[in-house]
Amino acid sequence: FFVTVLIIRILSDRWSRHRAKFVPPIEAAAGPLMGLFTAVMFASFSAFTIYSIPIAAGEWKFEDGSGWAQTTFKSGSAPFYTVSKACLGSEPLQKLGL
Repeated sequence: FFVTVLIIRILSDRWSRHRAKFVPPIEAAAGPLMGLFTAVMFASFSAFTIYSIPIAAGEWKFEDGSGWAQTTFKSGSAPFYTVSKACLGSEPLQKLGL
C-alpha cells in the first residue's frame, strides 16, 4: 500500500503543471488524518470483501463461523459496511446475505 501511494505521489508530482497550495497548518493536520482515514477504509474494504464473497457464493454461512471470526469480521468491516449502506441502501447488501 505504501509503495503504491508513493509511486502515485511521485508520478503526479512530475506530471502536474500546477502545484496545489494549502495553508501549512491545515496541511500538516489534515494530511495524516486523511492518510489514517484512507488506511481504515482500505482495511475495512478488505475485511468486507474477504467475508462477503464466500457468503454470496453460498460457500460459507456467517453463522457457521466461530464467535471470534464473526466479531472480527463485523468490527473490521463496519466502516465500509456503513458507507456502503449509506450510498447504496440496504437492498444490495441483503442480496449478499449481509
